[in-house]
Amino acid sequence: MYTSQSSALSSLIHSLSDISYVLSLKNVELDDWLHLAKQSGLLATLGYRLKEAGLLSAVPEKARRTILGVMHFSDYLSQMAQWEVNRLQRTLKDVNDIVLLKGAAYIAQKIPGLQGRYLSDVDILVPEEQVNQVEHHLLQAGWESHKPASGYDDYYYRQWMHEIPPLRHRFRSVDVDLHHRILPRTSRLNPDPDLLLSAAQPCLKAGIKVLSAEDQFLHSCIHLFYDSELKNRLRDLVDLDVLFRFFSKKDENFNQKLLERAHQLGVQRPFYYGLTFTKTILKTPIPDEVFLPAQQYKPNIFINFIMSKWLPLALLPIECNSYLSSINRQISIWGFYMRSHWLRMPPFLLTKHLITKTWMRLGGNVYK
Repeated sequence: MYTSQSSALSSLIHSLSDISYVLSLKNVELDDWLHLAKQSGLLATLGYRLKEAGLLSAVPEKARRTILGVMHFSDYLSQMAQWEVNRLQRTLKDVNDIVLLKGAAYIAQKIPGLQGRYLSDVDILVPEEQVNQVEHHLLQAGWESHKPASGYDDYYYRQWMHEIPPLRHRFRSVDVDLHHRILPRTSRLNPDPDLLLSAAQPCLKAGIKVLSAEDQFLHSCIHLFYDSELKNRLRDLVDLDVLFRFFSKKDENFNQKLLERAHQLGVQRPFYYGLTFTKTILKTPIPDEVFLPAQQYKPNIFINFIMSKWLPLALLPIECNSYLSSINRQISIWGFYMRSHWLRMPPFLLTKHLITKTWMRLGGNVYK
């Protein structure tokens, strides 16, 4: 699937499954590994894996200092995010339990293998009928919207998207993304948010909930393979790898629950991609009992060929002067950028939106 990858990329992927491999790298190889790991947002995570394995002290000093610096920065971001969650709990104490999504949920659960994950925002999910109430509480407590209330972008978010415009407290630097669903209203897939909310589970923190284990995995699949442009998203593929290993070890029925839930939510295609690419690229130990039934969800032979050939070129990080920085990679990035918009919006609405945004960039005024 990605036979033309560079030696540095091979080293990075190898180290994700066997962290001791890092110690076998020579100086130049280690520099390349550091470059790609940092570019992918994985260096802090790999640093913690080295530390947990008792190997960090064996890394050459210069590389070790670089790793430690990135680890300290990721710790800072994590602490900022946790403090934001604390403030949200305090502000929304009269609202139903807060359901955390993605990175904030992983931190709250202390999932092994994801320590060091960069986090610049906190995503929460609430019932759509509570969005105005929650937003009002947050605005009264000092959070502010990124978008002017009378502007086109604010209208676009509220009319078509799965969240309102991002909020940020005037004294802090962490965004809060207030979701009422996990995909835009206009998306071709439309998993029922009520199903997600009703299955949410209490977390380690009082007053906090997270999606069920299978919903967290499926949401990560959807976020990566349906709602992103796929450019340099190895970090998200590692999330899937860690989540699958963690939840399948924790619950022996996890595999069967995944199959049933993917069908129930109608997200079989991104689920298929999630299993296929984690197993192929990261060697995630996905058993046949879940992998083989998921093959029925694969696309037609033409689309499957395109995804298999071009997706790794966009998904994996760039190495200068390598095959992955060639024209093929640029084509794949552009293609998946267009795909992400095509999946989110019907053609007429997408065309109207792109024309509107272009007009705004040229200095034109837009009235709702």
